[in-house]
Amino acid sequence: MTKSKQVFISYDHADTRFAHQLAEDLRRSGIKVWIAPDSIQPGESWVEAINRGLQESTHMVTVITPAAIESEWVKMETNVAIALERKGRLRVIPLDVKPCDPPPLWTNYQMIPFKSSYEEGLNQLATNLEFRATPHKPMRAPEQKDSLSRPELSMSEMLAKIKPLVTDHCSKGSNIRAESRLIEDLGMDDLDLQEFPMALEEEFDIEIPPEDSYDAETQYLKLKTVGAWAAYLIQRLRG
Repeated sequence: MTKSKQVFISYDHADTRFAHQLAEDLRRSGIKVWIAPDSIQPGESWVEAINRGLQESTHMVTVITPAAIESEWVKMETNVAIALERKGRLRVIPLDVKPCDPPPLWTNYQMIPFKSSYEEGLNQLATNLEFRATPHKPMRAPEQKDSLSRPELSMSEMLAKIKPLVTDHCSKGSNIRAESRLIEDLGMDDLDLQEFPMALEEEFDIEIPPEDSYDAETQYLKLKTVGAWAAYLIQRLRG
């Protein structure tokens, strides 16, 4: 039985905004999408979910950026996809999003350029995947978003705003205080630690650079408490 068309999007956390914008536009155009963490089912491990996504997908698009070529997950997913392509099980389409030096094996592919224009890149991807591109909205640069004026919040006001988001992403959210540690006290797991900064980005209409929140070597959060996140957000919103 022929599989229905589904696109697996491989990306690094640093490129979350781009990857999820792309996923939204693909879905709006009628294309099924597998993207972490949205496509991970309750109780499913990260590895199990990726295996399922690759098995179910007909295409893999890799978001090629400096962060992506340093990501062990992106490298693993893309190399596995290339092996599956050689068996005729899916097709690999790299996206040239930011200037970098990708692994030699990846350079054998004709990359679709997104560096100069998101809409033009989406149209070229649409041609490759044979669908009609209908972008929801143009991508906005982070500096445009950060330049918007916002009222300054006090620490107590900021804590009140982020507590509901903390509750949504922890298993022990009955007693949330500024000193509460996200992992040890509130029980956030690996998926929560991926989703929580994304929820803050959406709530406050900002981009949180990965170097602000994650340690490059351990991939654990640098900001370990609710209060640390509140203080960080207050500083960010000041511009």
